[in-house]
Amino acid sequence: MHALYVSRPSANAGGVLQVTRRVLAAMPASAQSLSSSPYLDANLFHFDEKLISSLIRPRTFSDHPIKFAARANPERLRFQLHPGSFQAGPMPTRPRKQHVTYHFHPVYPFVLGVLQTFVQPTQMIIMMRI
Repeated sequence: MHALYVSRPSANAGGVLQVTRRVLAAMPASAQSLSSSPYLDANLFHFDEKLISSLIRPRTFSDHPIKFAARANPERLRFQLHPGSFQAGPMPTRPRKQHVTYHFHPVYPFVLGVLQTFVQPTQMIIMMRI
């Protein structure tokens, strides 16, 4: 399929680079990039998908707690993650983009958060539900 598009890229398609991006975006995610944690199961829990999802990839960091509610009873909060637990570095003159990746354990209530900030050391935090 890709060879067909690359052999005849049109002006409307945006060239070879754009065709390649569109074809790769249409492909399914690999099994290694999906989390199998029950906490990320959309049938069991409701959570803000802008902040966290079952697809393991960096997201924009937010200081707001990530709230998990049961699908059966959405008004009842089950638990929440507090990403504000990361240590704040020196305040830059202009805000820097921060990205966080959450790695959920497939069985236990254990989350590893990795915060990456431009020109600063990577921070990790371990969160457990007790």
